[in-house]
Amino acid sequence: MSQGNNSSCSSSNIPRTARDKFFKDIQYQKEKKRWSAECLLCEKPKRVFDNIGVTSNFTRHVREHHKEAFDIWLHELKELKGTSAKNQTNKITKHFQKILTTQGSTYNTNHPRQAELSMAIVNDLIIKLGLPLSIVERPAFINFMKT
Repeated sequence: MSQGNNSSCSSSNIPRTARDKFFKDIQYQKEKKRWSAECLLCEKPKRVFDNIGVTSNFTRHVREHHKEAFDIWLHELKELKGTSAKNQTNKITKHFQKILTTQGSTYNTNHPRQAELSMAIVNDLIIKLGLPLSIVERPAFINFMKT
């Protein structure tokens, strides 16, 4: 398993949880409603336990006992999230440009008001309200944007 600091990793190469990144041999104990896994970084075999569906004990173990590896992984995740957010914003902007050019618009895609509207949709509707990105493809939303 690679522990290198490769910032060009694709999202499929960077596990999203400490359990997926630093543990193996996940075992489920359904009667006790918990799971356990063996730490890949400990010299002696060490099993960490947590409630099924919860990963905080796995994360805590790595953060406290393998700080350097944890920090590298956390840095990779933050880079990935930054890139991901930028890509989502670009997709939304491109979508609006496509809608505006195919349907005709009051504002040119480079017009300051159009940029302001696009950013308001991204920041207020998608980020702050947590609406799905697919909202910009729904007929009702497209209709709304025409008015």
